[in-house]
Amino acid sequence: MKQKDLNITFFAYGTNISQAEMKSHSENAVFIGYGELENFELRFRGFPNHAIATIQKKRGAKLPIAIYDLLPTDRFTLDNFEKFPYAYKKQKVKATFNGKTITGYVYFLKIKLDPQIPSDEYIKALRLSYFEAGFDDKIIDDAILECGGKVNEEELYWWQNIIYQTTLTAMLIW
Repeated sequence: MKQKDLNITFFAYGTNISQAEMKSHSENAVFIGYGELENFELRFRGFPNHAIATIQKKRGAKLPIAIYDLLPTDRFTLDNFEKFPYAYKKQKVKATFNGKTITGYVYFLKIKLDPQIPSDEYIKALRLSYFEAGFDDKIIDDAILECGGKVNEEELYWWQNIIYQTTLTAMLIW
């Protein structure tokens, strides 16, 4: 059996969308590209100010993801980081990538926890991951609102400023 046959395809929907974040947990992870999980939405579950991202089935929903190829050693490192099989479980699901359906694994929260709003630091890391990937962070706002939270206007202003500065810098370089 070849090494490639032992690799798995992993779909990231949280902060692991960021390639730098993913590399910090699985140094040999190979970024494949971006795709979508169909019929899933982002949700936050946990304890007050200590909630984490998970996914929940919802007919018609589309959730942007990053797609990675993982070596067996990286798979075990990521399992450990994600507290698999204690907090999260893995499930094989289908996603759309470049107009084709592919199969891979995704983690989702195993423990039944109440909707809660994550810490500001976690939300900022998640927004940064979405920004780097070019994803619409309204998905994050919707997950916050589903928990009964409010979208932090000061944080949105901060993000709009980051986007403006990045766009301006890119225009000056070109």
